[in-house]
Amino acid sequence: MVVQGEDANERIVAVGRYHAPEHRPDVAEVSFLVEDAMQRRGIGTLLLDTLAEIARAHGINRFSADVLADNHVMLSVFRKAGYGLSSRVSYGVTHLEFPIAYSEIAESRAEMQEAEAERASLRPVLAPQSIAVIGASRDPQSVGGALFRNLIRWGFAGAVYPVNPRARAVAGGRAYASITDLPEVPELAFISVPASSALDAARQCADRGVRALCVISAGFAETGSEGAAAQAELLNLCRAHGMRLVGPNCLGLVNTSNDVRMLGAFAPAAAYQQLAERLSSHGIVLAAANVMPIAPRGVEVIAGITHDPVFGPLVAFGSGGVLVELLDDVVFRVLPLTDADATTMIRDTRAHRLLQGFRGSAKADVAAVERLLLALGALAEAAPRIAEVDLNPVIVHEEGAGVSLIDARVRLSE
Repeated sequence: MVVQGEDANERIVAVGRYHAPEHRPDVAEVSFLVEDAMQRRGIGTLLLDTLAEIARAHGINRFSADVLADNHVMLSVFRKAGYGLSSRVSYGVTHLEFPIAYSEIAESRAEMQEAEAERASLRPVLAPQSIAVIGASRDPQSVGGALFRNLIRWGFAGAVYPVNPRARAVAGGRAYASITDLPEVPELAFISVPASSALDAARQCADRGVRALCVISAGFAETGSEGAAAQAELLNLCRAHGMRLVGPNCLGLVNTSNDVRMLGAFAPAAAYQQLAERLSSHGIVLAAANVMPIAPRGVEVIAGITHDPVFGPLVAFGSGGVLVELLDDVVFRVLPLTDADATTMIRDTRAHRLLQGFRGSAKADVAAVERLLLALGALAEAAPRIAEVDLNPVIVHEEGAGVSLIDARVRLSE
């Protein structure tokens, strides 16, 4: 039995069995059933291999199966299994029989099938045939509005549908109130709505049969325990319905292949085109780029994770940009990191004076810096493979405006 999802979302997507009659105890008739929506994902092959392994342990050395001659999908599963098939057709039914002894050919085939299933599951993410943008706004400066227009301007090879319950049209094209109103099921859906609405949008996509989601929306695990719970629910939902998930709180997806031409990001397409033309004049071909707006001014600081051979993971904070080398203004704290630790770290640096407002400048968002340090501490505890994280510079904006991470480097241990 193959199940998908967890707890209340768990459901059966495929079943398989074999039966060995008394007069031929070494030969078992095998059969399995895979839900229509889950076919062509390697599940049938997985069931066959699992049943063969169990049967070998019980003294069975051959399988037989009766398959309708026009059931090409099931016949393909048996033919690609790597076993030596013998077959005969009678009255529209193909009778198959084959040995199930372990062989290097079958093992190699199983590995290739697994790799092919992984590639097939990623195709709706990287090369979808149709896309829906949930949260496509009439405002071209909004995230959803910019993303939808970039897909159109860049010439996406498939159909693109704007979903906006408060608009009749977006960028000159008909808008749809919900994913259920679309004339077809999109393979990929971009979700660019507030986090409070993102889960409902994802559920509608799951019910409609969407294959992949790219959640642009922020407000999940990066905001604290409540957001982390919402992110876990989103992940469980995608697993329960077999949807690939990119995000949440991500920049989007880009595929520059001429067969796809997907600029699924909210960076300005015009800026990308301008950069490509300038480089082209110098004989340079621009294959891909991430164009982002310039961050507002603020106080530059550094934050990160490092690893000490004695104390283990440490959270680091100090003056950023060139000042980190000029002033050597960095402090470290061991884990676990508390609210008081984060506050003390900031106060123990020279950067603290700049953050409090210096020579008439506005006070910076110190609370956002504290949240960043606590998040780094939680990340270091949750992912012990992380050997180093270097965020430099982090620009701290005015009080209440948060921070911008300009450059990040992450190194994993072997």
